[in-house]
Amino acid sequence: MTYVDWIQRFLKFHTEVSIDELGDNHAKLYLEYLAIERRVASSTQAVVLNALSFLFRKVLDRPLDVKGFKLANRVRKVPVVLTVDEIHALLEQMQGVYALLAGLLTVWYRDAFNGSYSFADTGY
Repeated sequence: MTYVDWIQRFLKFHTEVSIDELGDNHAKLYLEYLAIERRVASSTQAVVLNALSFLFRKVLDRPLDVKGFKLANRVRKVPVVLTVDEIHALLEQMQGVYALLAGLLTVWYRDAFNGSYSFADTGY
């Protein structure tokens, strides 16, 4: 989304307030709404803050001070990693073309990153 999109959403969020009355508290309220109710990513919240800062500085010709607003939670994604035994069990369940492709990918991966495996090591 662009700054214009976020500014339009901000103005729709505060339809009961005239543009001349919009202040820091309105921006803070909107940023917290995005973080708490809409659960946007912290990077999205940062873009919205920059859009609002642009609106206030360049269009409304007044500074924006929103210190202390609720920050969006940063989501930590934990990678899914299988153990060697889990990979072997998974490969044993595959059949036909899927087994062949998985076996070839396994060989390629081992060869590319370790260099010490061959087709004989995979059991295929």
